Amino acid sequence: MEQSTENYSAWTYSIAKTLAELPFQIIYPIIFTCITYFMVGFVETVEAFFKMLLVVVIIGNLGYSFGLMAASVFPTAEVSMATVPLVMLPMSIVAGLFSNTDRLEPAWEWLTYISFPRYSYMGLFLGEFGALDTLCAANDTKCSYKTGQDVINYYGFTSVSWGTCVYALIIYMLGLKVIAAFSLWIQGRNKRGNLTFQKNLEARELSPRAAAISPRTTLDEPGAN
Repeated sequence: MEQSTENYSAWTYSIAKTLAELPFQIIYPIIFTCITYFMVGFVETVEAFFKMLLVVVIIGNLGYSFGLMAASVFPTAEVSMATVPLVMLPMSIVAGLFSNTDRLEPAWEWLTYISFPRYSYMGLFLGEFGALDTLCAANDTKCSYKTGQDVINYYGFTSVSWGTCVYALIIYMLGLKVIAAFSLWIQGRNKRGNLTFQKNLEARELSPRAAAISPRTTLDEPGAN
C-alpha cells in the first residue's frame, strides 16, 4: 500500500531501516569482542583492542548490508540461498586464510581486489600481529617467526595497511547499501500501479462464527443495499 500511494520512497525506507537497526549492529559486535578478546588471549594493549573492535563492528554491519542486498536483488529466498554461496566461495578462497598471497598470482590475483572477506581478514590479522613485537627469543633457532611482522611477511599482507582495510570495508558496506536501496527502488517503480485491493468479504470466506452472526450478502442478492 505504501508503494502504491507513494507515501515514501525506497531510499527513505532504506535509510530509516539502516538507522533503526544501527544500534543493534554496533552493540552486539562490541559485546562479542569484549567477551572473546580476553578469553582468546590476544595482545593486551589498548591500541590492538580498539583496532579489532572497530574492524569487528564494521564486519558486522558489512555482513548485514550484504544480506539486505541479496534479499532485495534476488526474487525469492530460494534463489538468494542458492546464489550467495557461489559469490562468497571464490572471495573466501582468496581471503588469505587458506593460502598466502604469492600462491594467488596471477590467475586469482584479480579476485583479491573485490574480496571484502579478504579485507576483513587482513584487518583483523594486521591489527593483531602488527602489535606483536616478540613471538619468541631472538636466539631460538627452532622459531621461524620471531616477530609479528615476520608472520605478516609470510602471508604476504604487506601491500596494504590496516587503515586501508578499514577504508575498503566501509566503501564495500556503503556500496552494498546503495545497491540494495536501488534494487528496491527499481522493483517498487515496476510494481507501482499494479497493486490491487479487494474487499475482505469478497476475497475470502467468512468464518462459521462470523457467518452465523452476520450472513453474507452481495450486491447481486435481493434486498442488498
